Amino acid sequence: MKTTLRRFLAAACAAAGTFALASPALAEYPEDDIRIIVPYGPGGGFDTIARIIADALPQYLPDGATVIVENVSGAGGRRGVGEIYRADPDGYTIGVVATTMILAEVSGEDLPFKLGEMTQFGRLSYDGMAVVAAPDSEFQSIEDLRNADRPVLIAASQKFTPGIVASLLDFPFEVVTGYAGAGEFVSAVVRGDVDLSINTPNGFVSYAEGGQLSVLAIFDPAYEEAFPDAVTVEDMGIPDLANVITGRFMMGPPGIPDEARDTLAEALAKVAEDPEVLERARQANAAFDYAPPAEVEGLLADQYRLTEEYSEFLE
Repeated sequence: MKTTLRRFLAAACAAAGTFALASPALAEYPEDDIRIIVPYGPGGGFDTIARIIADALPQYLPDGATVIVENVSGAGGRRGVGEIYRADPDGYTIGVVATTMILAEVSGEDLPFKLGEMTQFGRLSYDGMAVVAAPDSEFQSIEDLRNADRPVLIAASQKFTPGIVASLLDFPFEVVTGYAGAGEFVSAVVRGDVDLSINTPNGFVSYAEGGQLSVLAIFDPAYEEAFPDAVTVEDMGIPDLANVITGRFMMGPPGIPDEARDTLAEALAKVAEDPEVLERARQANAAFDYAPPAEVEGLLADQYRLTEEYSEFLE
């Protein structure tokens, strides 16, 4: 599995080289509708941010090109990402890709895509992690967790993400799977069936504000101000806690010509700075945390490294 990161970096470098050798620049780009594929159904976080982008992007593209969103769900996002990967490399099909696809790559699945070969337009957003417990739990701090004389039970839908966070925090634990979504995680914690849940903060905020949960740690800067008593990545001094994320990236098929790639990337960067767009995203709980294409290779490399290092938690 350790070769996966090397293959990703090699593919990313090859893809970067391909840009310089790509087909001749398009005479007038864009000349047709641009399609943003969302690899999940309507209404979720990926769909929301894609539609906000689709509404705003035309004003930053030449001649106000039309941008449409198409939901291509199935196989946990793999079907949609495969369609993005196989699309004609003309700049008219792009899509939102989750970092969870890296788990599938590292686990050795036979996938219809390779993320390292895809054209990168930037990171759109990401969610870090939160560690929460019941207000009456015996565990009210990271120190309490580290001093536990038994495995701390963690409610989750999968072992991988909570397994990494608990390992980095260095306390004894057991991940209890079979729960689906934040509501079930919270119910299990409040009932006392488990001790903790570790997941993205957006699913816990309302419960914490209502006094149903104690937030022990927040590893997402967007939520630090709301929970000033929770420990942060900086407090813990463990940089990799900031790399345990659910990230959303805009990607396209390999080999998109320079003109189309640069035009789209520049327009997307402007969308991510537009105050009206940012406010709309904030109200929809889909805030941007944009990173340009030049940073994406390093961000994804961190994800591959962590996934390979903690592959024991892959199911």
